[in-house]
Amino acid sequence: MVPPLTTTATWLPDREPSRVDRFLWIPIGFMFVIQFIEPSSGWLVPWLAVGAVLSALATGPIAKTPFGQRISSWFEAIGAGGRFVLIAGFAVGIVVAFITTPSLVDPGHSVGTGMLLWHLVLVPVWIVHLNRTE
Repeated sequence: MVPPLTTTATWLPDREPSRVDRFLWIPIGFMFVIQFIEPSSGWLVPWLAVGAVLSALATGPIAKTPFGQRISSWFEAIGAGGRFVLIAGFAVGIVVAFITTPSLVDPGHSVGTGMLLWHLVLVPVWIVHLNRTE
């Protein structure tokens, strides 16, 4: 059962942040600051919000459903090599979509930036939440 959407625990993963979660905050923060100072393409705020909301839902309420838990188990079961192939394939698909349909570049860039923004919010809130509950 998914907890109510009004609790902090609903929006945070059920585990402690891994070293990778904590480490990725640094390069993502750096990339976000650089994009903020000198955006490579125009940000579309509605698409930025879509990326942040989709990431928030994926790491929180959706991840806590039986479907989300099945996806998470499968993702862990395919191992590091499988995850690398899956993520690389997804990245290639995004690049091909951007090359073949240039009108997707700005919305795609904005969604991706929104996802990065959610990670920048998630990790500190996650750490503070864990420290308050211990």
